[in-house]
Amino acid sequence: MQVGVDEFGAALLGNIGHIELPKPGRWIRQGQKVWSFTRNGEKTEMVSPVEGEIVEVNPEVVKHPSLLRQDPYGQGWLMTVYVPDEQSVERNFLPVHLAKAWVRDCAERLFAKPPQLAGPVMADGGRPIDDFLAKLPGANWRELTEEFFLR
Repeated sequence: MQVGVDEFGAALLGNIGHIELPKPGRWIRQGQKVWSFTRNGEKTEMVSPVEGEIVEVNPEVVKHPSLLRQDPYGQGWLMTVYVPDEQSVERNFLPVHLAKAWVRDCAERLFAKPPQLAGPVMADGGRPIDDFLAKLPGANWRELTEEFFLR
């Protein structure tokens, strides 16, 4: 199973300078802090959505972290994980009706921040801002990512 960051998470991370991924062969648990991102000397972590053994990490995204933002569903993938019991992992996923409510809540909380974020990006069906932090002067990147990432 390929694991990565969705477009919202990639936009929230913005212009990161470094991605730290675990080594292949490591067993990871669902909900465990597994990888981290660094931006301007600050670090934020994300938890794994699955449990299993890391088979491969994407060396290109480690060398070129901008791939995460440019192509999160393609070249920006982070790692491949062998998941021996996909059904047990899926039981712990957020049900679709709760996931939709969670996404709606995230969007409402994000757009309740300073109005520079609202602009024409979401209302017209356009793409999210490439780097949310650039539109929030004085915002703390680590605190912002921790607020929105399931941790």
